Amino acid sequence: EKLNVERERRRIMAVAVILLRIWVLLTGMAGLGSAIASFVKPESTYLVYENVEYSPVFSRMYGTWLLLSTMIRVLFSVDPYNASIYFATLFTYCVALFHFSLEIFLFKTVPLVPAGRMPLFVASFSILILIVFAAITHLEHPPPSSKSKSE
Repeated sequence: EKLNVERERRRIMAVAVILLRIWVLLTGMAGLGSAIASFVKPESTYLVYENVEYSPVFSRMYGTWLLLSTMIRVLFSVDPYNASIYFATLFTYCVALFHFSLEIFLFKTVPLVPAGRMPLFVASFSILILIVFAAITHLEHPPPSSKSKSE
């Protein structure tokens, strides 16, 4: 009975880790798409922002930030138990939340329309699930399966 409960707990944790890795990878890929667009078609950056002067330099800087965030998030999806990569990934979402919160509530350059709310939702949700992941796993690899290690 106790062994079955432990097996079920491990199975649920494995599925949860897979879902987290997929979520972080998807947000990274979305960032990659936006990064490419900011270099290829710089004016696309301004679909989220309003009342700001168009600047190709700003668009390229934004694209560079997105590329860096994408690389970190892809690394996390490959190795979610690496503490350094975990914290770097967590901080990419914290910076995004901070940036978009300032732009929405202080500078009023991002309207609270769906395109403006999406970065807040993605960053907040991602921070939450990453903190829950760390609390549950303590960033430790799961124990090996019940197969014998004597070989």
